Amino acid sequence: MKQGRLNQIIAVLRKHRINRGLTPIKLRVILDDLGPTFVKFGQILSMRQDLIPLEYVKELEKLRMDVKPMTFATVEKQLNRAYDGDYRRYFRSVVENPIGSASIAQVHEAYLEDGSHVVIKVQRQNIYRQMEQDVKIIKRLSRFVGLATDKIKPQEVNLLIDEMWLVAQEEMDFVVEANNIDEFYLNNRQYNYIKVPQVNVPLTRPTVLVMEHVTGLYIDDVVNLEKEGYDLTEIAHKLTVNYVNQILDFGYFHADPHPGNIMVDEGKIIWIDFGMMGRITSRDRKLVADALSAILEHDIYQLKMVLLSYGKIQGDVDHTKLYDDLDLFVTKYVDLDFSNINLGVVVEELFSLTNNHAIGLPSGVTMFARGIMTLEGVLATIAPETNFLEVFAYRLHSVNGELIKKEFQTLLNNLLLSLRSAPSIPKNINNSLRMLLRGQTKLAVEYNFGYSATKLVEKTVYRLVLTFLIGILLVCGTMAATGPMPAWILGLPVLSVGAYLMALILGALLWWSFRTKK
Repeated sequence: MKQGRLNQIIAVLRKHRINRGLTPIKLRVILDDLGPTFVKFGQILSMRQDLIPLEYVKELEKLRMDVKPMTFATVEKQLNRAYDGDYRRYFRSVVENPIGSASIAQVHEAYLEDGSHVVIKVQRQNIYRQMEQDVKIIKRLSRFVGLATDKIKPQEVNLLIDEMWLVAQEEMDFVVEANNIDEFYLNNRQYNYIKVPQVNVPLTRPTVLVMEHVTGLYIDDVVNLEKEGYDLTEIAHKLTVNYVNQILDFGYFHADPHPGNIMVDEGKIIWIDFGMMGRITSRDRKLVADALSAILEHDIYQLKMVLLSYGKIQGDVDHTKLYDDLDLFVTKYVDLDFSNINLGVVVEELFSLTNNHAIGLPSGVTMFARGIMTLEGVLATIAPETNFLEVFAYRLHSVNGELIKKEFQTLLNNLLLSLRSAPSIPKNINNSLRMLLRGQTKLAVEYNFGYSATKLVEKTVYRLVLTFLIGILLVCGTMAATGPMPAWILGLPVLSVGAYLMALILGALLWWSFRTKK
């Protein structure tokens, strides 16, 4: 079987004359011809603009979502296998014609014994074994990638294959997808305009997912949505706000928000198909925030530092060339306001730039970028005037404000601890110096010299500590004054006033230390 599959793959490669080079279009067609496994790999590969050139990303995004469906007899065989030999004990009926058919599974309407209308997602027969076999074959063939193209680095191929295989394995376990749906539902239940299909947990298996049946219009069905009286601008705004909240509030978001996965019914936005979800850590969110801030402020040096700090350096970096390229990149957005900037395009160009300079960005950010680009395509269809960046930047500002408050509180707590321990610092240094001097010599000079030296050190350290604390208080007071905190006295927040008063008191102590000879 394995040798036969290898021969099939080689035949397809020969058919498309891969020995004459690989172009984006040729790669897409080859993956399409190789079947469901390679289609899925191509779809996942299209999300890795940090690893492959942009022209390949664009072409692989065109890979068809629908593939030839399984026969209903095969579907029934899969169902019987999942439900101990007789699926009809649980299902009154299953509609033969599938709603959709993709590379890993296909979806059918069905009715439970109690009459509940559901949809069932049935995994393709032997898909796990087929994909596992294909992965091994691809790894054997990966050594020849360098002969076909110099665009994709051969050393990255095996790592990419491993990553894709992990993602595919998660997608092939429908219990994982059921957990995804549950987590997504819990995160978004506070929004009364969002609906998530409920999972029938008792009937869900690793190869069969059972959910409530939902109806509605797909979000890109503009004509019928308008006929139903929907305000497309309002829908677009709600969709944007919800997606931004998924990213910034929970760091867990729908990673494939194309029109086929979003519906509208009775004023609610319905999310479906949770096989591909994205996670973005607080560190990655800070990367996005810092990079976006640097771009909008035309701070090329800061943008360079952000990319080098958060990115994975995969080769030698020409810092002069990187700075020049970032300058050209940022200059494009200097005179534009938010309404004229497409965040997906900005991120896409930035990925292309970092890829050219051998800087890899975190995988969570690449999934985030793909999701935004996909969603902005949806917004362009239903309400072009809705700008994702405006909503995202506004929410990012409020999130950063909360982070500043937390960081300031941590800094203030550390400062209070420092103040408590500050009086003992000179004494501790004094004791250490006495021990050191006693260990060096036992001459009579130890008493006279040791006493005067330690007093001098004690006073010097005391003044340094006061100076250091005064500086910290002034910085903290200024940070609090510029942060989103309520005013208290003379237009300053209470934390600023307190910090400045403490700095004044310590300043007086410092001045007095110079006045006294003791």
